[in-house]
Amino acid sequence: MLKKALPDCAEEDIFWGYHFVTGALMLTLARTGRTDRLSGGKCKADDFGAMKDRMASFMAAGVLDICKPRSGKA
Repeated sequence: MLKKALPDCAEEDIFWGYHFVTGALMLTLARTGRTDRLSGGKCKADDFGAMKDRMASFMAAGVLDICKPRSGKA
């Protein structure tokens, strides 16, 4: 589905993007409390509304960025 949505994106970048997205999602859903501690309580691991408001945009921007053509790409 990602290749269909991003036909000009290299397959390696799609796989890496998927890897990063699923890793971030798993850590977020694990609700370790780390965000609570690091933010001094401003962010709560159980605040799924706050996560939803930010996560899809954050992940989409990351995938789109690594799919951009750039010189010196590994």
